[in-house]
Amino acid sequence: MKKIYRINTISRFETEKYLYSESNKGVIDIGVLFWNKIFDKKYILSIFKNINFKDKQYSFWDDKYFENDFSFVLRNISRAKKILTEDFWKKIIVEDIVFAYRIINTLLSYFSTIFYDFIFSFSNWVYHKNYFTIEDYIEYFKEERTDFIKDFIEDVLKKKNIKNSIVIIEPYRPRELFQALIIASYLRKNWNIVIFDCSSSNEQFNFSFWLKDLKKNAKFIFSYFDFVILFQDYWNALEGIISNFKKWVDIRNISKIYENICYTKNDKFIFKKPETISDERLFQSFGKYFLDKDKISKFGEELFITLRMLPFKCHWSACKFCAINSSNLYIYKNENKLIHQYIDKLIEYISKNNISYIVFLDEAIHPDVLLYFVDKIIEKKLQIVYRFRTRFDPKYTLDFCKKIYKSWARFCGIWLESFSGETNLRIWKTAKLLPLEDREFVMNNFLKAWVNLHLYAIMWLPGERKSDILKTYAFLKKYIKESDFFTCSPNIFYLMKWTEFYNNKEKYWITLENDDDFCLSYLDYFENNEERDIDFLFKLHYDIEKEQLIPWLSWKDIDVWDFRNFIDRSSLFYHLKTFYKKSPYKALWEFYNNSKNDFSLDKKYRISPYLEVTFEDSKNIEIYDWVSFQKLIFNKKFKNFLLKFDNKFILSENIEKNIKDFSSEDVDIVYNLLKNKFLINQ
Repeated sequence: MKKIYRINTISRFETEKYLYSESNKGVIDIGVLFWNKIFDKKYILSIFKNINFKDKQYSFWDDKYFENDFSFVLRNISRAKKILTEDFWKKIIVEDIVFAYRIINTLLSYFSTIFYDFIFSFSNWVYHKNYFTIEDYIEYFKEERTDFIKDFIEDVLKKKNIKNSIVIIEPYRPRELFQALIIASYLRKNWNIVIFDCSSSNEQFNFSFWLKDLKKNAKFIFSYFDFVILFQDYWNALEGIISNFKKWVDIRNISKIYENICYTKNDKFIFKKPETISDERLFQSFGKYFLDKDKISKFGEELFITLRMLPFKCHWSACKFCAINSSNLYIYKNENKLIHQYIDKLIEYISKNNISYIVFLDEAIHPDVLLYFVDKIIEKKLQIVYRFRTRFDPKYTLDFCKKIYKSWARFCGIWLESFSGETNLRIWKTAKLLPLEDREFVMNNFLKAWVNLHLYAIMWLPGERKSDILKTYAFLKKYIKESDFFTCSPNIFYLMKWTEFYNNKEKYWITLENDDDFCLSYLDYFENNEERDIDFLFKLHYDIEKEQLIPWLSWKDIDVWDFRNFIDRSSLFYHLKTFYKKSPYKALWEFYNNSKNDFSLDKKYRISPYLEVTFEDSKNIEIYDWVSFQKLIFNKKFKNFLLKFDNKFILSENIEKNIKDFSSEDVDIVYNLLKNKFLINQ
């Protein structure tokens, strides 16, 4: 039997790492290997030791600060990286999250400058900034260039020595096609069958690009891949291929073992969707995480999975801006018997495998479907934390929401889109949509039942006015301020291929700037031949994100968009929402505000673990806090006070013991230290 390998691409951190079962030992996690290398102290030093930072190319790094700044990053990179691994589940502290963001963001900005062909960012982690279309890739491989990513990938594959095997490449984001091609080009030299599998990729992967351009570029694509598997397939019919590859199979037999749309190099096999779904494959291969037992000790082995409650398209399938239904195969079947069969099988799977944490990927679960699932969980007495998405519906009474909480649901996402009724009618949030005045009733029911609520909003939908956008903005800000842990996604509208808006551009006065990029979403466009007021949108967007995530900082202190991407891409945002009743971001804000006047000589304090002396001259020291972004300059005699500070003693004893010649003015400066969070309450 030929060995089967799965290879991912450089995308997510270890928090997103799949722990495969014993039968899947052929997994090569290039992403984890890459980030482990990037965050390795020896590797960092080897990259930076020969860099001349006085060169104009690096002039944005102030010489005066860089040496201390970089040494601080280097000393703390291991500590910062822990926040992206399973170890962090022992205790989630928002200060640590902000600290890790600052350390990692600083390091990635250095790498983006040195390896200038690539962008290291929290949006896509790492991608080649010069290649966006198939034509770009053809040119790249024609010239056989080498670069930072290619060298790394080929080095990993060389050590694995994969020969004469079946290899499945699984990208997660669109621009990882570049990495997939590098992997395939290397593997094909060693007589491997290479499968390019998009079936579990992020929904923004452009399936339409492959459908539209596959034949046109077939010669290039199939010089690297033997199979190209396209559509999202949550019950993972790919297992059918794997289980039947006991020997090299004739390509003509592939239609007998694969239930999805699949392309082959001879372009003869384009398989239509099956009439029924294979139940026995529904729960075969989910990604698994093991959470720390101390975090949620009630839940057995802490087995975490992501899946759909039902393997269908959205129940309503109505929104004009949405492309989800262009990439899912199965139309929603509103049949209670069939739906109950799926949920019963899911309950059986949960119970049998001791599952303790589920993220449901369904776009919006119907309340009747959720009720059946909730009743089954309570009936079977299963202790399972889960999070789900739904839509506004009057069926979500307070009693129902309390029952949902009893079934261990801790996070509910609801699609608000706009708080303007006119806008929602325009995008066809159907006529049955709950009236605006009743939505708060539903929201308050979830919040009263301690199910943490998250709303998905969209600003500047086609035809929307500024006055409509400001209604949404004010509504979201109100709930952020008044609720214990309400959050939202204040998305700026972007056009997606194969949506109603895209397919009927003329009808909605939409003009595209460029339709060649293979990204499914974020298409640049004009409405009524006028540019949108992006500055206005970003101001509202940033203000909402700042209010809910980093209210103690100013816009200048941190890039709000990058910070949101950091906690989003690492899943920290969602896990905090699931396991905390009160917003830890708001709690930190209150801590900073309340502690400004809460200082006393008779209390014990500790030095902030986030301090760094960033600059020193003959007379003064400059102290910088990497969390609160406070910066103060002190006389050098205070250096001893900080170095010898002992949290076993009260503040007055530390002053008396460490610096005996303090004047009353000096004591005031120490108080100032406390006010600015350099000293923290025990």
